[in-house]
Amino acid sequence: MTKTLYLLLSLLLTTSHTWAQTTRYVNQTAAGSGTGADWTNASGDLQATIDASATGDRVFVATGTYRPTGQRPATVGAATGNRGNTFFVKSGVLIYGGFAGTPGTEGSLAGRTLSPSGSVLSGDAGTPFRSSDDIYHVVTFKNAGTTTRLDGFVVTKGYAINLEAPFLDDVGAGIFNDGSNGGSSRPTIANCLITDNYASGGGVGLTNVGSGGDAGAV
Repeated sequence: MTKTLYLLLSLLLTTSHTWAQTTRYVNQTAAGSGTGADWTNASGDLQATIDASATGDRVFVATGTYRPTGQRPATVGAATGNRGNTFFVKSGVLIYGGFAGTPGTEGSLAGRTLSPSGSVLSGDAGTPFRSSDDIYHVVTFKNAGTTTRLDGFVVTKGYAINLEAPFLDDVGAGIFNDGSNGGSSRPTIANCLITDNYASGGGVGLTNVGSGGDAGAV
């Protein structure tokens, strides 16, 4: 089953954030060792930049296609092989896509231009055009606080099908939000297109789960 979601407003209710400590910059064409201090020195590694960020930090991401290369944290559930890779969004970090990545410009959100083909988070990390080796969950949240944000991305090519289904790897192909029961994991997802994902157990585009199991899916 596949499904396309247009998220033009906040998907989950949150309180507003009023600060940003540091802004880091990511560009697909940049060297992975870039410091991320500005567009001239942008990092090419999105996950490493997220990991280096603290609560309140912003990550600006240029247009391009980004594929997760690191295993999800053990606290989110173990997985074997590349299919367990994911973009793990740290609680409190705000991630914005849709920038051109032009040095000397786009130092604020007003500089970006959103488009359906802009910053793409893709689970197509195996053999091109073969879905059976694609990633279970393209994006993962774990107990994400209300200031956590994913904004301005295309989330695509997740393939949540697993006969043994460890840690609900048959749901939430696009986005997997873990810890939602009781309202403990409530990130904001805005200006995102979630499309062309597949899940055998439902919750194709997004699944919210908590200690009680599947708490909601779309």
